[in-house]
Amino acid sequence: MENGVDFDFFAPERAPEDPRLAARQYLLFCGTLDDFPNEQGIAEFARNIFPQLRQREPALELWIVGRNPTPRILALSAIPGVEVAGTVDDVRPYYRYAHATVVPLSIARGIQNKVLESLAMDKPVLASPAVCQTFGGSLPEGVRCCRTAEDYAAPPAGKDIRRSAKQRFSWKKNLAVLERAVAALEREP
Repeated sequence: MENGVDFDFFAPERAPEDPRLAARQYLLFCGTLDDFPNEQGIAEFARNIFPQLRQREPALELWIVGRNPTPRILALSAIPGVEVAGTVDDVRPYYRYAHATVVPLSIARGIQNKVLESLAMDKPVLASPAVCQTFGGSLPEGVRCCRTAEDYAAPPAGKDIRRSAKQRFSWKKNLAVLERAVAALEREP
């Protein structure tokens, strides 16, 4: 049984407009920022990969959004082009205007909600091999496995990302597996 996402809430057309974000070219990382895998992954990305991407595209920014930014995360704002927004009222505008979402975790257990939210918002995801492994043998449309700066720099691919994600990560469809299993247990003597 796979995870799901609320496609009604995470809908591009329902995301509030934000002219400040619309005018920018940025990659987005969204997650709880005092979670060690998130903190470690985005810190390594911001220090080692992002500067190489910014050399290629000087206007490119990296926005880091999420609850509980640690001092280590807050210090990343000293890197040119890195913005630490921290806690925000609504993450959807950040997804809406992002060029792509980055999920550069070296430790990943279970399907990452941040990936599903991005796909629901019709945004490509640039993900580490550890994150990609959580999807088994079948990466969702719009997710690219990235090992190097060149992988992260390549233009994000994917058509109909949201439609494809809806087919695979609908709560109704995925919870039906659990409902059938419970029904089968009820029939056992």
